[in-house]
Amino acid sequence: MIVMKSMSHHEAVKELVKQHDATAPFAPENGEPLKFNVGDKVTYVNDYGCEFHDRKITGIMNRKDDESLYCSGRRYYIDSDCPWMPVKESNLRPA
Repeated sequence: MIVMKSMSHHEAVKELVKQHDATAPFAPENGEPLKFNVGDKVTYVNDYGCEFHDRKITGIMNRKDDESLYCSGRRYYIDSDCPWMPVKESNLRPA
């Protein structure tokens, strides 16, 4: 049985950042290069498997933009209906 400690949003973000920094699970901190560059055409696949074709990488997220999103693996801005919300590399496929 997993017992979750009740914590505030700020405590949860601190824990996420701590885990990210300890394990470096995502590119480029893990030594792997990012798979996409600004201007690349991609297909975005959401967590439910819905595909959104003909998208373009419009920017690469920096850690200073939003540390909690960055440490959760989000790296890419795409031309979508939420261009301010970065997406994870694992949700992108080359077009």
